[in-house]
Amino acid sequence: MDSVIQALLGGATAVVVTRGKSPRKAVLWGMAIATLPDLDVLIPHDNPLDRIVSHRTWSHSWLVHSAVAPLLAIVLRRIEPTWNFTTWLLLVWVALITHSGLDACTVYGTDLFWPLAKSTVIGGNVFIIDPIFTLFLLMACGLALIRPLSGHVWIFSALMLTVSSLYLVWGLIAQTWIHQQAPDNLAQQGIQTKKVLVQATPFNTLLWRILAIDKDHYYEGFRSVLDREDKITFTKHSRNLGLLGGLKNSHTNG
Repeated sequence: MDSVIQALLGGATAVVVTRGKSPRKAVLWGMAIATLPDLDVLIPHDNPLDRIVSHRTWSHSWLVHSAVAPLLAIVLRRIEPTWNFTTWLLLVWVALITHSGLDACTVYGTDLFWPLAKSTVIGGNVFIIDPIFTLFLLMACGLALIRPLSGHVWIFSALMLTVSSLYLVWGLIAQTWIHQQAPDNLAQQGIQTKKVLVQATPFNTLLWRILAIDKDHYYEGFRSVLDREDKITFTKHSRNLGLLGGLKNSHTNG
């Protein structure tokens, strides 16, 4: 997800973890901590491809987060004594793992269990920028920043986090439903493929992009949860595999 959403998610979770104690500080610290995993983009690489391949690997691993969280909590407890070590530990850990967990919901994928398992977790049930999902988190952080003395401000943040989580669940349900319709449509149009990918289109979870891949071609179709017609129209594209010949002597370190 984009950096703004990740920061807002960290801020909202921090308010809940601290149960509304110094909510303004909680939002700002939560935002800062939730941004840390994406700082791996600042690490120099030999080429842009290596940078893309290396992103969302070790820096987004839940195992790495769990190992780093106690160390960060010790340091931050000395800098900011507002909360005790246990609260800091939970704040740091939750801000980090929710960052990676949300990234895993996108089509770009995340290595959540690096280095034990290097397989990438790919969701695709939400686009990297989603205004509706962002709005819930913005309201949670906004109330904590603007009216920090409001009673039970952390309960409102918890409510907004719950609603935003339900939005992700809705996306998963809609994605699964569209995915179930794709095979029959492909078969009826004489398209034989075993690889089908369904992903959210920009800024919403109503319209979905369907990609089907065979040996030499890929097929692209779009399906809305509001469509009444059963047929999905697919457009055929060449994969241009011949262009890979120029990469025979190339390699990446990712």
